[in-house]
Amino acid sequence: MKPFIAAIVMMGLCLAQAHTEDDRTEKLRSIRLVFVDGNSQAASHIRKELKKEKQRGCLREALKAEDADAVLEIDSHSEVESGPFAERHWIVSGKLQSKTGEVLWSDSERLEDEPFNSGGKTAAKVLFGHLQEQVCLK
Repeated sequence: MKPFIAAIVMMGLCLAQAHTEDDRTEKLRSIRLVFVDGNSQAASHIRKELKKEKQRGCLREALKAEDADAVLEIDSHSEVESGPFAERHWIVSGKLQSKTGEVLWSDSERLEDEPFNSGGKTAAKVLFGHLQEQVCLK
């Protein structure tokens, strides 16, 4: 009898988790205005991408957090290896929060600088692409 009760409890927990994920996905797909919080090269690049999106995408940039559907917090960090052929490695993280503070999405990308190309900008572009995939389903 105990295994049967345990199985029912586990099924209930799984169903509750699935309902929470569906609710989060629904909230995520309702986002249209995004305020980008951050003062870095990566945050600036995402703002530029949002301005481009204005012409063709589903996300728009909000100029104030209170006007936005959600706030996208962008953080970036870089490390430089030592040695004659040192490379700079960038880690760009993003967290999208609803007006109530609920985290709807988070992700990070790690890339290195390439000749004539900033790893921070590229990581930001890839990160923004991941967000678009989740929000702007066609």
